[in-house]
Amino acid sequence: DPLPPSGLCPPAESAVLSSSPDPLAVLYAWVLSLLAALSRDHRALPEPTLQLLQAQVAELRNHASEALLYTQTQLPYAAVQLASAVVFAFLAQLVAVTAGVAGAALRSRALEPLSTAYFTLALVSFVYLGLLALHAELANPLGDDPCDFPTATYRAALLDATAAVLRHGRAPPP
Repeated sequence: DPLPPSGLCPPAESAVLSSSPDPLAVLYAWVLSLLAALSRDHRALPEPTLQLLQAQVAELRNHASEALLYTQTQLPYAAVQLASAVVFAFLAQLVAVTAGVAGAALRSRALEPLSTAYFTLALVSFVYLGLLALHAELANPLGDDPCDFPTATYRAALLDATAAVLRHGRAPPP
């Protein structure tokens, strides 16, 4: 993508970023070299602080690459089916355990285990079903209906917003 015309990036730096196959690697290398220069000149950073900041920059880069991996890689169908089977088996086991806890709580007239069992069943079910919906969306971005093209548009908008957040030159699109 071309850089936005903000005037913040000089033409020489813009040429370096545009010619690089991975502009984010150039950005992270520049940040690390800037931190090292600040530490070397003893202007602002002592050595322990430099190491902490370098670790934070490396962690930021890893998280950014993970985000791009998960938004740009389609999951295999078999992995989605395996995740679905595991989640539904867990939910069936969760219902059985919750029924046992609720029965024991009703017999002893204890309200705390009964309410805990109910909220655990409700919340965990919604979380896992949400994860399944996310897996299904990533596995089949066009949706179940072959005429459902807005899903692909929404996914493209998500990719654009993620890329905009990872680039430091502009804000996410509205």
